[in-house]
Amino acid sequence: MSGPDPVVQAAAEAARRATRAVGARVVAEEGEQMISVAVAGETGWRVGETVALDADGVGYVLASAQPLSVADADSPEGTPTLCVPCIFDGDQLGAIELVGAPGQDAFSIDQTETAALFADVAAAALAGRAGPAAGVPTARELASELARLEVSDPLRYASLARAVNALLA
Repeated sequence: MSGPDPVVQAAAEAARRATRAVGARVVAEEGEQMISVAVAGETGWRVGETVALDADGVGYVLASAQPLSVADADSPEGTPTLCVPCIFDGDQLGAIELVGAPGQDAFSIDQTETAALFADVAAAALAGRAGPAAGVPTARELASELARLEVSDPLRYASLARAVNALLA
């Protein structure tokens, strides 16, 4: 496998920054297993590593297609995690998993919604990895739509639009 898709990587990094997470990864199906396809921050996660479906809520999110935000009760530091599905055109293609700093409060609803926006971008890019498909936007079409959304809802979309536009520069 070559390096991470630049749009998926940008979505992971932008989700990490926007939610103030310590680390982020995008998990996607690769053959018969789930692997990390993009990693951002300081977690020890690596691109290409296999992800256990029963670890860190990823399995729940992949099975339910619902986000999950928890503080790690087993950790004395109380490390919070957030996992949101990457869904494109009704198909769940993976998930973005975020981890907070030890002692950080659990991720909020606003942070979950923000992460879901970046998960949508990652999902569109993941859909494109499988090859051309009807309805899959090009990177330029995605950037154009994000720029439009930046004007209509600047607080939610500005950082995401800038991240994708920077990839196209």
